[in-house]
Amino acid sequence: MAADAASRLDRYTAGELSRDEERVLAQAALDDPDLFDALMTESAARAAIRLESGREHAAGPFVATRTRIALLAAAAAVTIAILYPMVRTGTPSEDRKPQTADLGSKASPAARLAAPPAILTARLEDLAGAWNVEFRSVTAASRAPKTEGAVTSVGDGEAAVLLGSLDGVVQGTELDVYRGADRRAPIGRLHVVTVFRETARGTVTAGAVHGGDVALVPPPLVVAALRQRAVSLIAAGDAPAARAAAELALPHLNRAGVHVDDRRTLLALLGAIERRTAETDRAIEHLRAAAALLAESPAPSDVDRTETLLELGAALLEARNVADAERVLREARQTASGSAAVRVLNDLGAAAALRGDRAAASDLYRAALQAAGDTQATAGERRAITKNLADLAPSR
Repeated sequence: MAADAASRLDRYTAGELSRDEERVLAQAALDDPDLFDALMTESAARAAIRLESGREHAAGPFVATRTRIALLAAAAAVTIAILYPMVRTGTPSEDRKPQTADLGSKASPAARLAAPPAILTARLEDLAGAWNVEFRSVTAASRAPKTEGAVTSVGDGEAAVLLGSLDGVVQGTELDVYRGADRRAPIGRLHVVTVFRETARGTVTAGAVHGGDVALVPPPLVVAALRQRAVSLIAAGDAPAARAAAELALPHLNRAGVHVDDRRTLLALLGAIERRTAETDRAIEHLRAAAALLAESPAPSDVDRTETLLELGAALLEARNVADAERVLREARQTASGSAAVRVLNDLGAAAALRGDRAAASDLYRAALQAAGDTQATAGERRAITKNLADLAPSR
């Protein structure tokens, strides 16, 4: 419980708050489970004391105890009734800001949905494919890309190095060469002319390169290789290993030469993996970072922009940050088309349902169904949207 909320609760207990201040306290309780519980307890106790005053002497101990329990329950119900309209409507009055509390846990039974709404996003495999990254047969047991490799031999102006296509090295790559542990300045350079899976050969274009020296992979190629490995692992169905590969790229994203598009797509891919492995907070962090790069030049394609924002909106909905999710999803809607537009409309409907606006949710779900059409390709989406519509009826 925040310190300012605790202070207001103390003043409420002492009877020092005005009615307006009590409403502010009740609103804050919607976003703070500890404060909510404390306020319920205190309100119940105060109401019970007022209601029971003068009655206890007229009854025996058993009756008095039973009466006290009943009154506490009734007072708690009164408190719920006071708080319930804020949760049910999800719309601000003139003196309240919109709330974004977890409606599924704090709304009264009449305000809850029959089931949490289905949130739609693209399949992880489709997201990886949309980024046009080359797929390659890989298993989790194969080694991850390296950032540096030893020079194994030098002769006739050429050198062999323990770096290959697995590490992102391609024909024409320029490799800086270092000696010992000092990485402040290279002592030579190789121009790669032949590339194999785990080794390469190149021409020495600068310095005196010796066996045992170390060649470093340029950061842009490190990021590209790790992204490619992550995508390949997704294709192999190994999301945890894909996530580990993507995480290895994070320290390299802001290094010289790394293209903004590579930074965007790596962060979005990592966030998408994390969302699907129940790491919602981390997913939001990385998807927000990817979304922040959407405004940088060169601009991403409409597909990449829409899917990045859709993933972020879905993660925010799963965290029950409904207001922020709606803002992001409305932005995604501007460039959404085809099946992506169906998913955006559904998720906007889910956001409306979570904040208690069933009419808006129904309209958005129906718009999503209309956009989906009646094709085999959208059968899964239509089933999810139809269920969301059915679940708008309040549970009993």
